[in-house]
Formats: sequence, structure tokens, C-alpha cells
Amino acid sequence: MLRSERVPWAVACLAFYFLVQHSPVESLPAGGLRKSDVQSSSDALPNGLKLQNLHILFRHGDRTALGPMLKDTRPFEETWPLGRGQLTEEGVLQEFKLGMWLRQKYDGFIHKKYNASNFYLRSTDYDRTLMSAQAVAAGLYQDITSPLKSYGIAWTPIPVHTVRRDRETLLSLSFCHRLELLRKEEMTSKKADEYAESHKALFDLINKQSVTEKIDRFNIWKLSDQFVCMRAHKMALPSWCTEEIFQEIEEVSKFFWLLQSNSSEDLLQMEIGVYLNTFVEHLKSITTCNKPIIINGRQLGLKHTVAYSAHDTHVSYLIGAFGASTKGKIPYSSAIILELLGPDKPSSPENYRLRLHFKQGYPDETGEYLSIKPCADQRAADGCPLNLVLKHLQPYLIDADKYSELCSGQPHTGPFILYFLPAYSTMISGRNVMSYKSITLYSAILCSFLVSAKAMVRQDIRKSCPDNNLPPGMILQNLHLVFRHGDRTPLEQMLNDSAPFEEIWPLGRGQLTDKGVLQSFKLGMWLRQHYDCYLKPQYNASDFYIRSTDYDRTLMSAQAVAAGLYPQNSSPLESYGIQWKPIPVHTVPRDKETLLSSSTCSHLEALRHTAMTSETAISLLEAHRSLFDLINANQMKVKIDQFNSWKLNDMFICMRAHNISLPSWCTEEIFQELDEVGTHLWLLESNSTNELIKIEIGVFLKAFVEHLGTIAGGDGSVKLKNGRILQPKHIMSYSAHDTHVGYILGAMGVLKFEKVPYAGAVILELIGPDPPSSLENYRLRLRYKQGYSDEIGEYRTLPSCPGQKEIEGCPLDLVIQHLEPFLLDAEEYSKLCSEPSHNVRAFNPWEARPNWPLVCLACVFFLCWN
Repeated sequence: MLRSERVPWAVACLAFYFLVQHSPVESLPAGGLRKSDVQSSSDALPNGLKLQNLHILFRHGDRTALGPMLKDTRPFEETWPLGRGQLTEEGVLQEFKLGMWLRQKYDGFIHKKYNASNFYLRSTDYDRTLMSAQAVAAGLYQDITSPLKSYGIAWTPIPVHTVRRDRETLLSLSFCHRLELLRKEEMTSKKADEYAESHKALFDLINKQSVTEKIDRFNIWKLSDQFVCMRAHKMALPSWCTEEIFQEIEEVSKFFWLLQSNSSEDLLQMEIGVYLNTFVEHLKSITTCNKPIIINGRQLGLKHTVAYSAHDTHVSYLIGAFGASTKGKIPYSSAIILELLGPDKPSSPENYRLRLHFKQGYPDETGEYLSIKPCADQRAADGCPLNLVLKHLQPYLIDADKYSELCSGQPHTGPFILYFLPAYSTMISGRNVMSYKSITLYSAILCSFLVSAKAMVRQDIRKSCPDNNLPPGMILQNLHLVFRHGDRTPLEQMLNDSAPFEEIWPLGRGQLTDKGVLQSFKLGMWLRQHYDCYLKPQYNASDFYIRSTDYDRTLMSAQAVAAGLYPQNSSPLESYGIQWKPIPVHTVPRDKETLLSSSTCSHLEALRHTAMTSETAISLLEAHRSLFDLINANQMKVKIDQFNSWKLNDMFICMRAHNISLPSWCTEEIFQELDEVGTHLWLLESNSTNELIKIEIGVFLKAFVEHLGTIAGGDGSVKLKNGRILQPKHIMSYSAHDTHVGYILGAMGVLKFEKVPYAGAVILELIGPDPPSSLENYRLRLRYKQGYSDEIGEYRTLPSCPGQKEIEGCPLDLVIQHLEPFLLDAEEYSKLCSEPSHNVRAFNPWEARPNWPLVCLACVFFLCWN
């Protein structure tokens, strides 16, 4: 189940001092002792210092062009079938090799096997950076044993975290009014004017050619980018673009790029200041051990690595902020590695040194140390005292709240909005899709026109593949699937008399196991087998979108499902024994997640408390009083009641799955009774009222209804809020938890007395004519795959269509009518969840004064009913 927990930070500090006083005991990778902290180059570490932390920031690999800048007879998508700004196979290979290079340089520091406590990977929310992050991780952890090896895939998923672009402050991708004005100021300065005038002949020449928009100082980078991409993929440039002209375009583009990104302290503060502030606080916590290192709810171990997959701009910002210098541009797969060197014992900043190691792109096999400004006269490989570095960085630091405050302002609609970024501002802003009621009216108005136009302008992008299960005249138009992650470790230690949790479960709490990876991979294979006629053979960003909750186990499961869904006949990593290519998995931080209700919600907490303290719950507890007495008579970490019995049940299930003996008092009969009680309480807590279901899954259901309405009312394509445009007949996929699958089944009215096993999945199939058409002409079918052991899946009859065969589905308008009470707007959800709640956890029915006659009556009723 989806739960969260906190670990006292004091434990980390105590452990730290214990390790120092009892050296050389430390966390070791599988396969033997670590080498003494290996250097990142042939340069030795300064005397008495050891590598204590790595912060890595790298650029994505080779990609397609971002958009058409030349008027061409061929459509852009024919020239670049992967889409705009997508990572290419060459880019995958470049990033994989970057991971291998990092492994070679830091093999003594980065553990051989991935563990959530020593490695954290984050990316910007672009497909190319998300895919690059996966490829780097694959190269970094290449030598591990893969549960998918028998399928020719010597790879295992590593979670990649991200933040939606319009909320990204750490790496300054969200819209910032102040940053826009600062860039405008630089780009319209006297210096910029004079430089543009000196290259007037170039701009005149370009604008006489067949370009899609007038080229000036603000967008010449786009033309330069397209030419660079064309060259990299051996495409001929226009005849007017000689080598001399190409080089001048490159030079001018670079000048204006540096001018608007590295020309002032204020610019650098807004561009990379939040990242630097986070980095500085991170290092201070390491050197003083004054608080735990927690990122996104995860506590990191003493020596760990934090890595970021980003863009050339971010690499440039960092180099600029540290006062270093480089030659030329920032090529694909460039990386900055910030090495913290120092003693094992916590000490003052002057006893630590920071080194900046720069790998200038994929051709660079060695990298070089760059001098940091306060130590420009010293050998770069010796680093710079941390106290001097912190003092130098101080003017650039800004916290996220201050950044947001400075960035607030009315968006500028001129040409300066995000012109420097490797994406289009219109695609970043996105749009809200209309409500299904508005779409129905819209459809009625435009339907007759679009139907007649459809035959002339559209061709079905799918191969002809009849499906005997479809009603006559019906075509599969869309798939929405929500699945549970695979097998995982327990979330919490509930037994007092067992070995330390991390000894039994070295992967950590709630982490996906090898068995879970395989279960998720097989779910992807099952989906490919059953929907092969609908799926394209290869991943394309316009056909498939996958999102996950921000938990390691769901992020990893999403990657594994995608790997099974898109088996690779050829791979850029084939020579390394890896028949796999990365597929981007999008996510939202837990505290910002409204679509799948992972964020804290006081209103939901209150509703659950009401359900768990209801007469039904009390009757259930009284009926199983002897069970709870038996459990609490044994050595438990905490008293077990209706609020936490699921944790004990969960731990026992995990122990059984991994052949770990249960306590002697937990007989098969006791285990089964605990499991049955857990199912009753889970259904009571999550599916007992419409209001509960609405808060839990209403935002998702509303987005789902609007999505289908957009398909039916248009040409089948949909533009998501993050800017992604999906073509007709696409798939929306969500990696989530048992709760979410249960919520959807409950809202649809088809949930039975059942839990959702690992890799359980609900598939919502929209069938009907090619759009546009009215809602009543479409039908919705619900298919439920009950976990990894279910090889078939079953269609379930929706309550709106009683008596009809499950396979026939239900008219979409009736389904929407049924779902109407559960639909919830994201803003309304946030408002409800922000209301203060009472301390609801303290209630215990056995310590309260219930109405005993009523309780007795309820118990008799419950027992008789059973």
C-alpha cells in the first residue's frame, strides 16, 4: 500500500561516529572490499583527504532537431520520425558510455550495485533528459546481475525523479518574469546591438532564403541547432550554407547564447542559484552532520552520489558560477563532477576541498580539472578549500521561495519568452483540455464538417488487424492503463525481536526487488501480446505516454513495463549484451501529486479516520479481538490496531514471498485471519463512501473523462498540459499502487472483496468509430488483470450497463454519467486538502466509551452476515 515513513536523523549521525571510531567498517558493495577512494583521474588526492561526496550534472546525448527552420517540401516528421528534440540511438549510446566512464573513474566510491541510500538521480522533464538519465544509469551499473538476463536484457531499472517543467525551480525551467527581463536587457544592450550590426550581412543572407521565420539575434540559435543536428545525421545543408557561413552562424549563435546566460551575476543567480543553494546546504549537512541528507523524502547514506540529467545551458551556468572557463560549446554528454574531499570526521569547511572535474562531451575520454575562481592560481587537481568556495558562491545563492517570489509577474508575450531554451514556450505552457460537456457541444457543431474532411486528410496509422472481440463497426481508439508496481520489500519493521531491517532487506524500505522487476516486465510483455495490433512496434513520443508516482518502486516498475511492452530487435547497446532502449517516465514530486492523490490531504485523512472509527470498523475489531490480543502479546514495535495492522500484514506477505520464516506464533490460520481483516479494513478505508473515492481518484477520473472527450470531439489527437502532443490512437499509462487500481475499480462499480496483487492492472479501452463523433457512439470496456499470475485478465460489466456482455462495453455517455459524482478538479482537490485537520490518529475504540448495546447488535449482525 502507499504509505510514507520518517527515519530519525539522529540515527545517521550516531552511525557516522560509530563508523569513524571503528574503522574500516563501512557499507560495502557486493563482491568484496572497496578500493581506497579511487581518484577521478591520475591526479592523487591531497594528503589525508578522502572522497566524501559526488554531485554530477550532465547534458543529454545526441537528439533530433527542435523544430523546422527551413521551408522544406518534406514534412518535419518524415525527416525526423522520432519527433522534435528526441534522443536518438546515437544519443543513447553516448550517455551509456558516459555512465561507463563514470564507473571507471569513481569505481571505488560509487557502489557496484544500486541502492537507494547511496545514489539519487534526477532529470529535467524532457524526454531526452529522462532517457539520457536511464542510459547513464545503465552504463554506471552495467555489471550487476539482471533479472531480465534470460530475455537478452542485461539491464535493471534505476529510478529517475523529475519535476514538471512549469514547476521546475531547481534548474530554472519554470517561467520567470525577472529572468526574462534580465535576458532581454542583455540581448538589447549596446554590446548586443553592435555585434548584431557587425554580422548584418549574415542575417540578410539568411533571411533571403526559405526560412520559416525571420532570423535575428533572438532565434539564430534555432537555425544553428538544426544545422548541427543535420550535420550529425549526415544530411546535406542548403547549398547557400557554405562551410564559412556555417561557422559564422555557429560563432554568432554562441555569442548571443553566452551573452544571455553567463554575462552577469544577476543572470547566473536566477539561472542556477536555486541549484547552488541546494548544493551548498547539502555539503554543509555532510561536513557538520547537523541534519540528515533527505531528498524528496529519501534519506541518503553517509557517502552518496547525486546526479542530474539536464541541458547544455545548465552545464554552462555551473561553469560560469564557479568562475571556471572552457573551450568552445558544451557538446552532447558533457558532464561536471563536483568532488567533495575531506576527512571522515565532521569538520569545519576549511578542512574540506572541492574539485571541479569537466568532461567535455562524448569524445573526451579523460576530462580535466578546472580551476575554481578563488583558487585560480593553484593546481586545479588540488581543489579549493570549501570555505573559500562557499564564500565565492554566496552572491549566486537563492532559495526556491525567493526565486518564485522574484519570478512572479505578468508573462511577457514578446519574442523573449524562453527563446534560449531547447523547447518552445507554447509547448511548455500547454493548455487545459475542455470539460466533456463543452466538448459534446463542440463536437455537435463541428462534427459534420470534420467527418467529411476526415476521409480526405487522414489515413489510419495502424496496420489492419481485426479483433474478433470488438463489436461490429467498433475500432479500438484509446487505451488508459493503471498498474500496480511489482514485488517490493516491506515498508516498515514491525517486529521487535528480529535482526536490523537493513540486514534482512539490504535494498531498503519499499524498494522494488528483482522479482518485482521481472513481474513488471512480464506485464509489459502481456500487454504487447494482447494489444499488439494496436501498439506500434517501436516507441514513439507521439503514441505512448507513461507517468508514475514518485516512488522508486513505481518509477522502476514503469521502466520495466515499458521494456516488456517495446521489445527491441536491435539496440544501440546490443554490443554490450543489452537489447533495450530507454523510454521516458514522467512523474511529479509526491508533495505536488494531485492526479494520483499521493500528496498529504487533511480532508482525506479525516474521511479515512471517520471510516476507520465507524461502527462497522469497531464491530470488525471486536469480532477479531482475540487476534489483536494475540498479536500485541508478542514483541511488536508499536501497538497493533485498525490503523496499522496493514503494516504487519504487509511485512508478513513480503517475508513469505522471500521465503523468510514468520514468527512461530503466526500460524497459517492466524496469517489468513490477519489477511482477511486487512482486506476488510482496506476496503473500508479506501472504498466505503463516494466521498472517499472522489478525493482519492477524482482528479484522475476528471482528467480521464476530459481526455476521452477531446478524442471523441476532435481528430483523436490530444495535447497534454506539459506540452506533449499525442497522435490519434495513443496509450496513456500510469505506474501506481494497489490503492489506485482499487480506487478505479471502486469508482467504476466493479470492485469485489479483493486486494490488488503485484503487477495488477486495470485497462480502460475506448472503442468506437474514428473521431469525431458523439459520445453515445463510443463504448468503454474495463479489463482487469489480477496480478502477475493472471495470464488472461477479465472484462467486467459496468453497473451502467447491467445485463450486457462484458466484452461489449458500455456507452461512453452512460459511463460518464455514472462517474459524474466522483469527478474532482485539481484546484478543488488542493483547496480541500489544504484545510486544517484535527489530530485524528489518537482515537482507539478500546480506550473510548462506545455505545455497548449498539456495538453488541452490530457484532451479532456482522457475525451472522459472515
